[in-house]
Amino acid sequence: MAAVALRFPALADGLLVLHALGEDKVTEQILAVLRRRARAAQGRADEPTAGIIDSQSVKGADTVPSKTPGVRRGQEGQRP
Repeated sequence: MAAVALRFPALADGLLVLHALGEDKVTEQILAVLRRRARAAQGRADEPTAGIIDSQSVKGADTVPSKTPGVRRGQEGQRP
């Protein structure tokens, strides 16, 4: 970065500012505000009301008994 600072001092200053903003999570906060505004402009709720559940994560969760039969690939309608 030292070579960049010598050749492009304004760029180096900008990179330092971006780094500081990233450490303070400012960019994430700005993104959250923009996302809520975009959803409101589309007539939707500020926060999503649905989610995606990965079936492998559910089967491997602590709340699922280990003896629960799973669905095997190619045999969706059949249980062991």
